[in-house]
Amino acid sequence: MTQQMSIATSNGLLTLKIDTSRQLECPIYWPFTEVHASSERDADDLHRYTSPGYAGSTHFLGDEGFVFDPVQLILSGVFLYVPEDRFDGRNSLEAWLQTEEIKGLPVLSANGKFSVESPSEYQYLSSGGEYLICVSAKSAIPGNGRRVSIHPRLSLLCEGESYCGFLLEQPVQSLVRFDGSFTQGDVAGDVQFLVEPLRDYLAVAEERNWHLLEAADPGVRETLRCILRKLSPYPEDIEPVYALRERCRTLLQDYFAE
Repeated sequence: MTQQMSIATSNGLLTLKIDTSRQLECPIYWPFTEVHASSERDADDLHRYTSPGYAGSTHFLGDEGFVFDPVQLILSGVFLYVPEDRFDGRNSLEAWLQTEEIKGLPVLSANGKFSVESPSEYQYLSSGGEYLICVSAKSAIPGNGRRVSIHPRLSLLCEGESYCGFLLEQPVQSLVRFDGSFTQGDVAGDVQFLVEPLRDYLAVAEERNWHLLEAADPGVRETLRCILRKLSPYPEDIEPVYALRERCRTLLQDYFAE
């Protein structure tokens, strides 16, 4: 039986066959607002996108980049949108983990360019930091869900055949600085100590809470200060530590003049 999935694009619904013989083998980076899985960090930049022969989308035009090998037309990298707003995704995560898993990579039927708007509306970082799930509201609890595992730690979520979000395992180790200036990522070692302060930061950074930042809310300021205190024992040469510390410092500087 041929496995396939579909993605809503600017060119209409794109149906992709899935090559079940391979997965991506590359680092994964999470610079807060996107998750990247690609051997080249700039694989979907605008210069490449506008060059002849580019196959796929870019997250600079639309929300998400799906990059395909221009010759074999098989997926070679993804740049996926992480929504700012969170939800209580415990039941959603449990339900998606029980769905069928298909290991493989989507394949284009023909070379082409398009744009992709992310279906994801909410994100949830599990309490132990084991998973980050980003999914549409209507597909939070799957009715006929499947996970297309494009990487040992990253799956595209599909309701039936329709792409509706993604699931990342061990996301904290992939956390990198927001501005893209990192030189390392996907760190080895135990970063469990970061889960609680990261969840606190994600609560502050929700879109629905930006008015509190703009109002210089003292409770938000204290939360950011508390995160920095929790991080103080740990060295900045651990990329996820630097990344989270840098975001908190930036918010304190921009909104509280600290």
